Amino acid sequence: MLTSVIAQCVLFVTLRVFCENLQFRNEETPARIASIVHSLGTAFFIRAQRNLDSIATTLFALCVDWLLNTWYGKKIRLSSVLHHSAGIGLCLFSIWKRTWDPAHTWGEITMALVSMEITNPIVNLTIVCHDEYRALFEFVKIPLCALTLGAWIYYRIWTLGLAAFRLWEKTPLNTYTQWYFHCVLVLCLLQVYWLKKLFNAALRKSGTEPKSNVV
Repeated sequence: MLTSVIAQCVLFVTLRVFCENLQFRNEETPARIASIVHSLGTAFFIRAQRNLDSIATTLFALCVDWLLNTWYGKKIRLSSVLHHSAGIGLCLFSIWKRTWDPAHTWGEITMALVSMEITNPIVNLTIVCHDEYRALFEFVKIPLCALTLGAWIYYRIWTLGLAAFRLWEKTPLNTYTQWYFHCVLVLCLLQVYWLKKLFNAALRKSGTEPKSNVV
């Protein structure tokens, strides 16, 4: 089990560094390609009910992605800072308090948050196709955009929102002042903000120049 986690982490770093040395139209493409591979591995851990492994690899990817973005001088948006900060904080909290255990009070919301990774392969694949392979994107844009929006709404809006509401119903009032509860709120609001941007991107004419600030 540990070997699989380490192998996934090594693959993520190797692929990211390798792609950074290739020529792409969009500077965010290397990170998106690495994210696709990472998220597929995380999705496997989730489906295999290896909850701790899925959180450990997500924590690793968030930390390394932030470090490499800084190392390569990438433009880091405020939404990305909020996403990475809240994600790292909640992953550390989950490992510390074992909230990845389904029996824990925070078990449902923890796995709903990590399950957002399941949407990343289709989301990033759609954006990479749009930015780097325009002819291919024109051929498959309708099913790709439909899958992207459908997956986002199901995992990042409906599933996460329902888990957050259930957590709110059974959480003592004094917990609302805790930093980890605020992290959950930030991540929930970011999903709505990014959904709006995804809709705008889906409606944008395909002949425009690629945008690097979709999500």
